[in-house]
Amino acid sequence: MAAGLVARVWALGAHSLLLDEASVAIGARDMLRNHTALWDADSNAPFVWLIAHLVGLRGLADPVLLRLPAAIFGTATIVMVYWLARRLFDERIAGVTAILFAIHPFAVAFNRILFADSFQLFFILLGCIAFDYFATSMAGSPPPLLSRSRSLFQKSWVKLAIIFLIWGAAFLMKYNAIIPGALWLAAGVAVRRY
Repeated sequence: MAAGLVARVWALGAHSLLLDEASVAIGARDMLRNHTALWDADSNAPFVWLIAHLVGLRGLADPVLLRLPAAIFGTATIVMVYWLARRLFDERIAGVTAILFAIHPFAVAFNRILFADSFQLFFILLGCIAFDYFATSMAGSPPPLLSRSRSLFQKSWVKLAIIFLIWGAAFLMKYNAIIPGALWLAAGVAVRRY
């Protein structure tokens, strides 16, 4: 994870903003000043809102501060990759997978620029992990009797609501999150994991 963090933040402001990054910065500035985006941010307005509130007006002029949230979410995604690989395989494979993701040139490159994809991938993987925990725990145990002694987070509807919120966050970062979610569910059903 340390290698992944260094690769993502080293000389983060070495090049100027890309056109898409500048558009996000302008849209974020407009949201902070006018409470509405003055550019076409319909497809990822929640992502632009998140950036606006993470870095603030002063951070929008600094390429390092503007890109830092993507680098941090990209580094956190290394942990998600590890957990998912550990759920599906074993500790050794999970470690190798996390290391390869941490230093993979495309993963590093995408995490060094301000695109919604870095944030979306974090929430997609978190959603897959959360759903896998929920579905495999429900499949292996009979439904519990209704009891008031169970805590709120032990109730199935609360777990499903949390999973829905995680996938909602992925969808709000970028509209196409429904595709990997549907594929994950279909693959889990096809291999009889769920």
